[in-house]
Amino acid sequence: MADKWDDDKIERLLNDFPDIEDDRTKEQVHAKLFPPKKMKKQVTWPRYLIAAVVFIGAAGLLYAMLTSNTSFDQASDSLTSEDSENASTEMYHQDDGAEETESSSADSAEEAAESNNTATSMVVEERTAVYADDLEGRIPFTIGLTENAVVVPLTFLVPGEDVEGLGSVELYEQLAPLIDETALGFDEYHPYAGSLAAEGAAIEHRLPDDHSYDLASASINVYLESLLATFGEAEVFRILDTEGAPAEFDQVGPLEDITPTDSGTPFYQFKLNNGTHYFVPDWSGDYESGAAALEALATSPNDLQQATVPESIGYSVRETERQLIVAFDSLDLASLPSTDVMRMIESMALTAGSYDKELLFEGVVQSDWSGFDFTSPIPIPVAPNRLDWNS
Repeated sequence: MADKWDDDKIERLLNDFPDIEDDRTKEQVHAKLFPPKKMKKQVTWPRYLIAAVVFIGAAGLLYAMLTSNTSFDQASDSLTSEDSENASTEMYHQDDGAEETESSSADSAEEAAESNNTATSMVVEERTAVYADDLEGRIPFTIGLTENAVVVPLTFLVPGEDVEGLGSVELYEQLAPLIDETALGFDEYHPYAGSLAAEGAAIEHRLPDDHSYDLASASINVYLESLLATFGEAEVFRILDTEGAPAEFDQVGPLEDITPTDSGTPFYQFKLNNGTHYFVPDWSGDYESGAAALEALATSPNDLQQATVPESIGYSVRETERQLIVAFDSLDLASLPSTDVMRMIESMALTAGSYDKELLFEGVVQSDWSGFDFTSPIPIPVAPNRLDWNS
């Protein structure tokens, strides 16, 4: 363990140190402890040099300001000029575009109208009647078929080589038994009971005693109208009994010779139960003129025979010695279904033909339609309701 120090020993040790003496003054000690700071040597610029530097700096600043303003003005002028020029150019193009748009719209409207007229004139709706052009190499055979007590004259186009040289009665006797009436949607009616014979311009029909053509007034009408439709060229019909005397019909008595009238008849449309449409003449009507018959086509005479002129169409009819002129109230055929247009045209043509007159149209927007040229008389059909004969 270390020796313990006592106070006497410490005091003796301190007394053994030599005395410390310092002869320096307080100023010397202070200068030693706090030496003076060294001052940097200050550079002195000549006055003329300072003035030159200031002048150059001011000139440079002024030049920069002037250049900046000039550039800004030029840029502003350039921008304004460009904007103005662009605006003018844009306005020019807009005006140009407006003119082009108006011109394009006008051209489009004109082209649309021309296209519409062209498209309408190019419409090819199938004709349902028989025309002279259809008879090349073929013979028309018309027969009056019946459905719902309405007689419909159907015209079969038969190859000429099959029936060449046959008269009307021979043609009937050869072809009538071959017609499947029920398959066409008609009642089974032909061939006639009894025998037929052509005597000059007259057609004689000898009836058996048990015939059913006089069961009712409707039966008599169907029978007589079917004869008129089937033998349209006949000038006289003689209905005879087995002895060659005028046949007696119940409710009528003996039938005298029947002479068809020269007056025409309007042709209406009739719809079979199977949905097929045909033209039918109105033999029961009383029409004082061809003009009256054409005007009547706008109204249905009964529930079975329908008008062929759409309700929206207005027209009037003038009649001359040779022609029937139908004046429409600005008729645009493009506004109507093509089947309705064809039905109207052909029914009017058939009606005019029954009066042995030409048919002219006025007030139609189109100059032609589906082969019909409205600048000249409408072709008159040879017969109604065409069907091609399939032997």
